[in-house]
Order: sequence, then structure tokens, then C-alpha cells
Amino acid sequence: MLKSLVRSLSFSIALIIFVVLLQTPAITNAELAREPKTSVYDVKIGGLNVRTGPGFAYPVIAQVSYGEDIVNYCPATQNSCASVSGNGQEWKRNYYPDSNIGYYSNAALGYMAWYITAEQGNWNYYYTDGAWVSRTSTIYRDACPNLSGSSGITVSKGQYLNAYYKDYELYATECNPNAWRIHDKDANTDGYVNGWNLKAE
Repeated sequence: MLKSLVRSLSFSIALIIFVVLLQTPAITNAELAREPKTSVYDVKIGGLNVRTGPGFAYPVIAQVSYGEDIVNYCPATQNSCASVSGNGQEWKRNYYPDSNIGYYSNAALGYMAWYITAEQGNWNYYYTDGAWVSRTSTIYRDACPNLSGSSGITVSKGQYLNAYYKDYELYATECNPNAWRIHDKDANTDGYVNGWNLKAE
């Protein structure tokens, strides 16, 4: 009788564990590790001009403020695109936030001075390690061409998400600047969250 009860209890526990694992799917580490990615930056100065080209002669089309997030435009090179020199500055082409659009897109794309070439420091924007959730969001399993394949896991406003554990900084996917690669410690899962709903730091 006791052996039968133990067997029945063991089977029930195994079944519960299986169902829980089945209901919380997450992207595999291999999928995240092999895809092209690009840096997410945090703006470190106020009133950083966004221009149509890498130099002061190009028209200003927008400004980004201290604490805003930008995503490096890097369509062809894994991990990082080289900066361009102009007027004694290093420039990068980045997606910038435009509330009229409501997401990162080619409609909000321009060059921003990164640092003074001779100094190699005093960065106008810099790499980040993770992000705070500013709006309740879903963790997705697929990033391209759009976020899809909900994991069934929701992250709440005020929660901190680390960068994907194999990345040494916070990255977005190259194919979709809105898909940021994160690790949720609470759910012990990796995946993508809409960067428009996050605040990188």
C-alpha cells in the first residue's frame, strides 16, 4: 500500500513538472547566440543633435536627451559597425526614439557624435548592461521580422532585466531594433522584449 502511494505521488509530481515546463516555453540559447546583433546605447548628455550625415555641416533633424536610449544601425556587420570620422568627432548612425512613431524604425534614423576622436573618451552615449521595464511587456521567442511567438511570460513595470547572459552588454537584433535580447532572472528564461517598453542603463 505504501509503495503504491509513493509511486502514485512520484508520478503526479513528475506530471506537474512536465506541464509547467510545457507552459513556459523560452527561446533556446543557441538561437540567441547565433543571430546578428547590434548595440543598445544610453545617452549621457543633454541635447545631442541627430544629423543626416557624419559631420557638423549636415542638417540637424532631431535631438535626443540625457537618459534616452538609441540603437546602433548595423545592417551588415555582426556585433558592431565602425564609427565614421568627421570634424574631429567619431560618428555612429543610430535609431533614435520618436514618440510620433512609437517604435524604432528607419523613419527615425540619423548620425550622432559619439566622442571626440583625439580624446577617445567623454562618450555622448555608451553601452548598457540591462534595462528597467517602463511598460508591462511580454517576452517573445522570435524577433524577425517582428516580435512574435509569446513565451507566455510577462515582465512588469519596475522590473530589471539583464542582458542575455552570453552577451557582455545589452543588444538588439540586427533585423529588428525593437527586439532587445534579455534574461529574466525571475522566470529564468531568455528571449526578446520590445525595447520601446524598456529603459536601458
